[in-house]
Amino acid sequence: MHWIIIGLTGFYVLNACYYFLGIRRLKKQSGEPVPFPDTWPLVSVIIPVRNEQTTIAHTLDCLLSQGYPGDRFEIIVVDDHSTDRTSDIITDYQEKHERIETIRIDQVPDGISGKKHAVKSGMDYAEGEIIVTTDGDVEMGTEWLERMVGAFKQETGMVAGITVYKSNTRLLHVYQSLDAASLSIISAAMIANGTPLTCQGSNLAYRKSAYEDVDGFTGVDHITSGDDDLLMQKIDTRTEWRIKAITDPDSIVYTRPADTLIEVINQRSRWASKGTVYPKNWTRIYLPLIYLSMLGFIAGILFLPLGLFGTIWLAKLAVDSTMTRLVMSIVRESSLRNGFLPVAIGQPFVVVIAGLRGLLGQFTWKH
Repeated sequence: MHWIIIGLTGFYVLNACYYFLGIRRLKKQSGEPVPFPDTWPLVSVIIPVRNEQTTIAHTLDCLLSQGYPGDRFEIIVVDDHSTDRTSDIITDYQEKHERIETIRIDQVPDGISGKKHAVKSGMDYAEGEIIVTTDGDVEMGTEWLERMVGAFKQETGMVAGITVYKSNTRLLHVYQSLDAASLSIISAAMIANGTPLTCQGSNLAYRKSAYEDVDGFTGVDHITSGDDDLLMQKIDTRTEWRIKAITDPDSIVYTRPADTLIEVINQRSRWASKGTVYPKNWTRIYLPLIYLSMLGFIAGILFLPLGLFGTIWLAKLAVDSTMTRLVMSIVRESSLRNGFLPVAIGQPFVVVIAGLRGLLGQFTWKH
């Protein structure tokens, strides 16, 4: 057992080095000037929402304040059978702003994921060459759309941005802020390394033609989550389009953390549930190794002598400290350092619990 745990710790360290290589590439890319096009492409921003009465107005205000040419983008809000005042708020905005279109969904076909059906419904109305998806509980700066669209080159089929949780002094929020930022940066690093695995639908852009080339969500539309990374993997494995990550500070989307540990576990379980259907064969080894490495840090409490247990955890803390500094250098949020110990200590337990629940399907979607 000792050698198994040591081996898993070695994998954790080597895997982190792979991430560090990708982050180095990201930082190099972020220093390169972005040549904006002479003629901006038409963009359709699709926002699937459900019961977002407290946040949707602010999100729409952020989108309406974009510096992107106003006649070159439309906003399509897909109301996925909200039961609060979300519909009324969207209708009010639509009446005041002609670039906003709304779609109301009252029933989702059997066997189809609600989120994917919402995005697909928006796609059916979208006129843009570039599709940008986000959520109804986020905020972004005025240059967000310019940065996301400006990142496209001729060969680029998809651009993945990063999403950061706003933090305060609550321990659970501090944990989520660094954990989510780290996951977002790691996802971007893997894209920079040429091994795209995950992305976030709250900050994602792709060519409509790339979406059509893989027949959209067909084949994965029954899976509860995955309107983002499963689509990305289809484009990556079935087309010649290139996937690109962007970490420019002006391209970051900000959202709110969950307020309870149960919500955090449920969210992470939902994310983990998709791992078993990823189309790339190497993920069937890679993802279990990540899970087992986290389990190894916990198992060390029971199976390792104190000195060896301390050594593997010191190795973890060294890796996590380096990751925290690198994430902060990209996100530029000094408050993220407050999450270092909560994430370093709590992450193995969250990953192990959420991973098992995700595998067993023990999670719920947003009500």
